[in-house]
Amino acid sequence: MSLTAERIATADQVVLSTFEQTSVAWQSIPHWDTGDRGQSYVPPDLLRPGGAEDPIELKPHYQSFTIAHAQANADTPDALLALVIDRTVELAGDFDEEVLGELTARATAGGDLSGLAGSELLPPLIDARCAVEDNGYRAPSSLIANTAYYKAVHGFEQGVFVGEGVLRAAGIGTLRRSSRLGPAADKLGALLLGRRQGAADPSPGEEPVDLAVSVQPSLEVVGVNRQGELELGVRIRYATRVKDTRGILLLQES
Repeated sequence: MSLTAERIATADQVVLSTFEQTSVAWQSIPHWDTGDRGQSYVPPDLLRPGGAEDPIELKPHYQSFTIAHAQANADTPDALLALVIDRTVELAGDFDEEVLGELTARATAGGDLSGLAGSELLPPLIDARCAVEDNGYRAPSSLIANTAYYKAVHGFEQGVFVGEGVLRAAGIGTLRRSSRLGPAADKLGALLLGRRQGAADPSPGEEPVDLAVSVQPSLEVVGVNRQGELELGVRIRYATRVKDTRGILLLQES
């Protein structure tokens, strides 16, 4: 006995909605469906003129779990969905760590933030914004910050909250915080993503980075294990395509 098609559909919906609400990379980076769940590679589709790169491999991420048949097929799906949500949060965290780690490694240096806070963060942010604008990314940018940067930019000066003004002056459309973004927790760090179509509605084909997805965040039913429990998993299969490093800037504290 396994799961009914209706219960699998319910779980799939919960996986996708939980992943969408949890993953900062998914919220910040445009993604597109390859249309082929068995696809192994996607073209790099570089936006920056230069030499060609090899096709990019689509890689799986997976979080497994087991559940008793009685719980999985109970009258209400509560027990199953509780496990699904918990593992999807873990999946989203692993996904963010890998995607943001790759962007950090490949981003263009965007300035030193040592000793800065509040309105002092505006000049390097404007400099980074100017750099992506000069390369054609003139729509409001997306900023992904670590916790230290998020705290520093949301400061008060003489009783006045300066965070909103700093972000508006630098042309930032969205700011999201992620614990998965380096550097070390006590060091300031932020990734500025240039946009051609705007931070709220970016287009995968025109932006400096996108995510090619062959398997959407969803449930996988593996089967019955040796203990007689039902073995399941939550999964995603994707590739991070960095198409123009000039549109991705890393600001950090040395």
